[in-house]
Amino acid sequence: MCTHRSLPQNWVRFGLVMLFLIIGAASYAATIAASASATIVYPIAVSTVTNLAFGSLATNETGGTVTITADGRRLAGSGVDVIPASAFTAAAFLINGQPHTAYVVSIPTSAMISHGSDQMLIDNFTASATTGTLDSIGQQNLTIGGTLHMAPRQPLGSYMGLFNVTVTYN
Repeated sequence: MCTHRSLPQNWVRFGLVMLFLIIGAASYAATIAASASATIVYPIAVSTVTNLAFGSLATNETGGTVTITADGRRLAGSGVDVIPASAFTAAAFLINGQPHTAYVVSIPTSAMISHGSDQMLIDNFTASATTGTLDSIGQQNLTIGGTLHMAPRQPLGSYMGLFNVTVTYN
């Protein structure tokens, strides 16, 4: 007579279920390799070609404004006399970067120019374009104008100041 001990039926069933679950679960999993990449492009840059210049001006007891448009025209309001032979120009910039890439331009809302402690406000800045796409060689021209505010009997002198123009990829 053989004295083998057999496993209870429940244990056999439990083992088969566990084996099925392990094998079955593995058949529903999959692994795939994904790639990662990066493309390095030319950094965007902007350089000054011409500074914003309002020219030589005179004001009377009322003061007034002078505007240089983005396309380079000079418009004087009442109370301001412009010296016709004086040089005036919109600011001009050259944008360089990745060819055929979109960009956006940020211009200031205002800036101050000064001569000693005397100051004048420039506001209403306008740009020839605030968005665009660089050409096939990665360049684009940009011009910016603004409005100069002169006080009544603005003190004489050569006024200077800075304003920031920011160009970023869009």
